[in-house]
Amino acid sequence: MPKTLELKGGWLNEDLIQYFSNYAYFAFETFGDRVKTWITFNEALSICQYAYGYGYLAPGILDPAKNPYICGHTILKAHALAYRLYELLFKPVQNGRCGMSMFTTWYEPGSDLPDDIAAAARALDFELGWFTNPIINGNYPKIMREYIGKKSAEEGLATSRLPSFDVQWQNALKGKKNIIQKLITKPYLESEENYKTLH
Repeated sequence: MPKTLELKGGWLNEDLIQYFSNYAYFAFETFGDRVKTWITFNEALSICQYAYGYGYLAPGILDPAKNPYICGHTILKAHALAYRLYELLFKPVQNGRCGMSMFTTWYEPGSDLPDDIAAAARALDFELGWFTNPIINGNYPKIMREYIGKKSAEEGLATSRLPSFDVQWQNALKGKKNIIQKLITKPYLESEENYKTLH
């Protein structure tokens, strides 16, 4: 990301939605006669968790409780705008496709206990569902909204740390053909005990 935009807050600033749309328009118009597969974001989960949550990647911001959700929300909106722009103005002429590349770890239950089965499903919703659910259904996974909402209330926050989409954004996001799945890593065993420390 250009330093000028990072100084404005990077993916924590919703102004980047329009900047990204402008950038996408330029790319589609300039290269669309040759490029037939467009990926708006590569592994948004990694960007939001590791750059804006755990600080491992640039810009190195450490705030895992709130920033990853703000980053993800902004990126999903930027993706929606770029995707709709391509579908409306460029796809009819260029005959390409536009989507978002996903990354996830695959979680298996640590045992046959119902709590461990639920923990593995919840872990998948918090990784893969975080970005795919809004694109398919227009909203974050229900368990994610409930879990973060409950934790936010317990922390004394007036609103959830997970932002919400209004109807306009829900409709802009929905589009089952705009996901380009990329990578699923090896399975991990997930238990309720391990999951209690996250999110």
